[in-house]
Amino acid sequence: MDKKIRSATEEWVETFNMIPSGVIRKIEETLKPLGEKSISYVPMWNYMWTFSSVCDKRWLEHGGLEKMINCGLCVFEQEDFGYIFGIDGCGYDFFEKHWIPLYKERGLLWHQHHSNAEKQVRKFNLSKTIKKLKKEIFYSRKYNDITKEEARKLYECLSEKVIRENIENFRRFSQHNLSHEEEQEKALLLSLVGWDFWDSHLAFTLSFFVYE
Repeated sequence: MDKKIRSATEEWVETFNMIPSGVIRKIEETLKPLGEKSISYVPMWNYMWTFSSVCDKRWLEHGGLEKMINCGLCVFEQEDFGYIFGIDGCGYDFFEKHWIPLYKERGLLWHQHHSNAEKQVRKFNLSKTIKKLKKEIFYSRKYNDITKEEARKLYECLSEKVIRENIENFRRFSQHNLSHEEEQEKALLLSLVGWDFWDSHLAFTLSFFVYE
């Protein structure tokens, strides 16, 4: 397999918005399966994704859906999130089976212009994301959208101690070799999952995640 294509595919996949399936299950009844090969349940793998790129979304809407399904992805539509896709499987190389075929179907040529000095991928910025989330919590409390106790718990979720503990736990149990930014993104997602405010404002809250 061409290493440049795999590297470019990995960077493209990193641009996807990743959503824990535990959160998806809470809106499972509102998920609309798409395609003839669709499944009516949440896929097996722990996470699902949405495209962050407007170009990727347009590609999906204009003929890309069938190509995604042919690459083994389960695609759903949901009122708040739009198109959500996942993988109903585990224990094998997702890149070889799904992501690289999808990269090729997408018609991307990142591998032809790729260099280590200039990567075409946005990196998650934890400090800026937390700053934006804290500002939103402040105004939500100010206008009584959340209680004082809810605000306290949300601030605690964003604390350096909690984020660091989540990163350590993720490193302990994960078999994936992730970048520091990816670990921070997953740690923040783990911190927020489970709180009522996060669950009921998920699509809105994800919009505060900063990528550069």
